[in-house]
Amino acid sequence: DAKIAFFDLVQGNDFLIPPSDYRDIFIPLHTLAGARIHSASWGQPYDNEYGIDSHNIDAFVHDYPNDLVLFAAGNQGSFGITQESNCKNCLSVGASCGYLGANDGLVDWSSVGPTSDGRIKPDVVAPGSNIGSVGAGVQDSSSQTCATTISSGTSFSTPFIAGISALLRQYLQQGRLNGYGIVNPSAALMKALLINSGEMLTKLYSEDCSTQLPGENLNPGPFSRPDMKQGFGAVKLNNIIPLDGEYNTFIYDNVSITTGFLYAFTFTVTNDTMDLRATLTWIDPPGVLGSSKQVLNDLDLSIILPNGTVVFPNYGHGPDRINNVERLIVPKALLIVGTKQTLRVSGTLIMNSPQSFALAITGQISGNISVPTATVFTASPTSNPTVSPTHAPTRTRSPSIAEIGNTA
Repeated sequence: DAKIAFFDLVQGNDFLIPPSDYRDIFIPLHTLAGARIHSASWGQPYDNEYGIDSHNIDAFVHDYPNDLVLFAAGNQGSFGITQESNCKNCLSVGASCGYLGANDGLVDWSSVGPTSDGRIKPDVVAPGSNIGSVGAGVQDSSSQTCATTISSGTSFSTPFIAGISALLRQYLQQGRLNGYGIVNPSAALMKALLINSGEMLTKLYSEDCSTQLPGENLNPGPFSRPDMKQGFGAVKLNNIIPLDGEYNTFIYDNVSITTGFLYAFTFTVTNDTMDLRATLTWIDPPGVLGSSKQVLNDLDLSIILPNGTVVFPNYGHGPDRINNVERLIVPKALLIVGTKQTLRVSGTLIMNSPQSFALAITGQISGNISVPTATVFTASPTSNPTVSPTHAPTRTRSPSIAEIGNTA
């Protein structure tokens, strides 16, 4: 029963002209076509700024919280990501190498973050180099073809993740994940699962992915910290869908929280042959243009190990104050079979209350699929830090709106 709906932005042969308010695209697709996954492979100035388009995308997802919006990060490398990909509530997709070249690294032309207020972008990466695609002719009936061609761009990475998202959404709706039957999974839950699955890539390649760049090995570190080239890494469905029963995935959707309250999720470690992962996401209210901080509602994720050590998300020194996506990974070497792990979600400062969140947890653990009772939050966790993610330098502006389909 899958369906695809298109919104044509092309005027003439060369120009993409979207409406002044992107909600004029997404709302009709939601209401008239029933679309819940929106894949957009276009964007404008690469300045890493949170602009009116970022705001309007966030406003749409905030008003339609079950719609997952994906935007291509862009093909301008260090010039930065598109304004659209600066939004908080969308999923920004960068490019990794495809299957016709090296498939174990990033490609150097994929646009990088951070946003101007320091948020991690892109969110994830997917194959975008040397991708087989349709090769239609020009708009002349005498030259149209049904051929294929090889091309590159984050325009190819983005629908790749959109397709994965459609499969994941159906999997959830059919109740095939731990017996959960979610008729209408939220965009926050979809983001949490996709980001939780991400594997950090460790190599950087040239434009066609034929040559590894010298001195450009990426080092995710022992806690697989996110970075501004690939966000939380390459999406891998086998990291969140336990087809072989080797691990469990626990999900919690549309959980409501207010300032000063905390949810404690307790699990028992059943094996120690894989890492424990958890990702918290929420649909934040649209940001304020020109603000130095765009996330309005601050939730925090942490986990307390049996020895009292507190692990914070995003490889940070402490609670994350700027992102509405928080992922933590406990390496298998720190897990002890039979011990309890307590994962905490706290409402630190929620300006627009209450705030709903989604949480995805994967690992060799057992626990309760029900949401625990919220308790009063009495103290923020403190711990000696590991390492904070480093931010890329300020970007310069690139040309106006363009299709992000090809790097040529």
